[in-house]
Amino acid sequence: NGPQRVAGLWSVHPRRRAIAISAAAHSTLVLTMPPTISAGAERELASLPVNTIYGWGHGNHSPLRVVFPTGNSFASQSGSSNAYSRMICINPTAIACAKFHNVAITKDGKVYTWGLHSDSLGVPKQASFSKQKSRSNSVGGQSSIISSPVLVTGMLPENGGGHAISVSASESHTAIVTSEGYLFTWGESSGHVTSPRRIKRVHRAVAVAAAKEHTVMLIGATFPPLPNTNRVD
Repeated sequence: NGPQRVAGLWSVHPRRRAIAISAAAHSTLVLTMPPTISAGAERELASLPVNTIYGWGHGNHSPLRVVFPTGNSFASQSGSSNAYSRMICINPTAIACAKFHNVAITKDGKVYTWGLHSDSLGVPKQASFSKQKSRSNSVGGQSSIISSPVLVTGMLPENGGGHAISVSASESHTAIVTSEGYLFTWGESSGHVTSPRRIKRVHRAVAVAAAKEHTVMLIGATFPPLPNTNRVD
């Protein structure tokens, strides 16, 4: 069959204007701009000028809006009270869809994940799975399900991470590039690393692509500058 228009995004009013797409074996994600209100011409922004993610798959054939947690829900998941547990307006700017999980990065450089398998999600089990459901998988084990995005606190600058600018995800791991040119990965392909780990000797990454068993980087020629390893303080 030929291409078909996604009526769930096109037929609604106001219409959603897609700016990014990602697809995997069982699901699809679409990132849309804030809807506009037409009054003869599109000129007035909706009440919340933030991007929205829609997803479908795994038996669901209609696009559903991905609901990010409020500050209060994050506090209840993490059991903590800090600057990131306050009421905030989350604006996603990039998405990645994998076979079992999804990833989004926001305008302020934070990383959110949701889906199956803790290794690829990069969040502590006690924080992310405490109020989520578990189900038996095909091999008789248990798979924890995160149905809505959870903040990857290991990517926060104060925890050794950075400001995320590029994201890619595969069946077995997740990869993030930061504005400083560093590469972080976690998941099964990274040796069952369940929290973000900075890859050594990577200083000028600008983009990344993750596959099931390998990762590819795009390296900038001059930015950011390489550290002076011969410097004597």
